[in-house]
Amino acid sequence: MMPPVLRPGRLALVLGMAIGLFGCDRPHPEFATPAGVCADRPVRMAVASSLRDVAEELRRTLRMQPDPVEVEPVFGASSILARQLALGAPIDVFVSADAGIVEDLVDRDLLDGESAFEFARGRLVLVGRNEASAADAGPDILASPGLERIAIPSPAVPLGRYATSWLRSRGWLTALAGRIVRTENARATL
Repeated sequence: MMPPVLRPGRLALVLGMAIGLFGCDRPHPEFATPAGVCADRPVRMAVASSLRDVAEELRRTLRMQPDPVEVEPVFGASSILARQLALGAPIDVFVSADAGIVEDLVDRDLLDGESAFEFARGRLVLVGRNEASAADAGPDILASPGLERIAIPSPAVPLGRYATSWLRSRGWLTALAGRIVRTENARATL
């Protein structure tokens, strides 16, 4: 399992504040912002698949507030969610692991640049079937002939680009190409 960058509760708090940055009608005392959350409907949140667990924790946390907030998450690849937003999908909060996509949406006035902020950073990790394999051997295990498959997300998603770039920087991408299995997103990789 990947080690968290921040504890889920803390991420939920930061994401909760992000919801407060989007203008619906009702001010919410838990958020340090004059804007509020939606009173007449759930907050619609587009979330990168890799952040599903964080979004679900946020959803649980906001439901337990003295003035509960309903969150309606939609999960998918950041690029697909961005396209949906550009086509007019009703989204109140956009949560992505791809800063470039967020910047593009801000540049196109599809997101409020004042409310965009980085709430976490991740890192590449190796995850193996048996707990000792990846942890004990480190990155050199990728060169092991006994390792038949290496799952990496498509380069269309941030983790796929980062992993591919890392393998290329080590000079391993070509040598491992026959063992790399591309997945749709970070969550599917695990």
